[in-house]
Amino acid sequence: MSDARITAGRKLAADLNAIRKESGVSVKDVMDATRLAENVVEEMEITGLVSNPMFNRVYLRSIFRSYARAIGLEESSVLNALEEALGGTYDGSLRPGADLETVNVDENDRMSSDKATDEDTSARNESGTDEAPGSGSEVDETEDGETVADPEANKATQQGPELSATSVSSAPSPPVPSALPGPAQPAGRVVLLPNMRGMWVAAVAAIVLIALIAVAALWVVSRSDTAQEDIQGSPGATEAVEQPALIELPKPTLPDTLSIAVTASVEPLDPIRITLDMEQQMLISSVTDTVQLPIEPFVRFPLWIEMDSTVVFRFLQVAEFEREVEHATFTVEGHKLPPEWVDEAGVYTVNRDSVLSWLRRQSDVP
Repeated sequence: MSDARITAGRKLAADLNAIRKESGVSVKDVMDATRLAENVVEEMEITGLVSNPMFNRVYLRSIFRSYARAIGLEESSVLNALEEALGGTYDGSLRPGADLETVNVDENDRMSSDKATDEDTSARNESGTDEAPGSGSEVDETEDGETVADPEANKATQQGPELSATSVSSAPSPPVPSALPGPAQPAGRVVLLPNMRGMWVAAVAAIVLIALIAVAALWVVSRSDTAQEDIQGSPGATEAVEQPALIELPKPTLPDTLSIAVTASVEPLDPIRITLDMEQQMLISSVTDTVQLPIEPFVRFPLWIEMDSTVVFRFLQVAEFEREVEHATFTVEGHKLPPEWVDEAGVYTVNRDSVLSWLRRQSDVP
């Protein structure tokens, strides 16, 4: 799949998402109107579904048509945009002004950022030029009358106006006396010790935690030994511990040829369309006589079934039923099948493997 198609699909999805939000339509409203699952709607508004192999062109057109009605767009416009996205040529025809709005917003953000930067630069320049008295380089006078510049003050001045302003505005802090005793410490030098209080607290907490874990472990071991002694010393303890053998129930199986019964349980089936995978003869009785109807494999044929009437067929692997399936009940080898086996096209498919796995799941349920 080409990158152009993926990019076009994402752009279409973003436009649909923006239009839906601008129209005040929620995702739940779309789900209620289109009968689509939430994950389908979310993926549609992210990728456009054009890169998902599960959705073919016909299915996509049906989904986009329903989505267009839900958010109030013309179906033809949305379908044309879908075709452009599938061809990798969609360029925002649903929201022609979206790119211009994005450019205007980015330009306004850039101008605001430039303005803030200019104001910040002006403020720094003003603070750098208006020096407070005494903010220059410190000097010391020697015994010979010579003036020597303080290297620490010159270093602060060379670091720029910001450091100079900070040095002037902040008062020097008094020296902190050293906590280490000793005669040999240079004047004016400060020795700081690390704060050991937090480390001591953490160490004590770790020791207490280890002690608690050890006590709990010893208690569990002692309880286990006591319980084992009670079991061994009590009469009949061996018999009580022994468990009865489990009886494994046989797994359900199916014969080589399956019989399926179709019953008109809600209203007459007029008609239901049937496709079987094996040749057989079906007896049709009327008021005057009985006729044998030959059934060819994999050839669909219609059948009219009266209310509360049942017709039985045989198949090997698969049997398919179309039309009127919601008004019928299907039974395979005496087991009533679930009605949820109808696909999106309205076809009720009975497959040997599906029936067998369904019966095994039913047998595992207590």
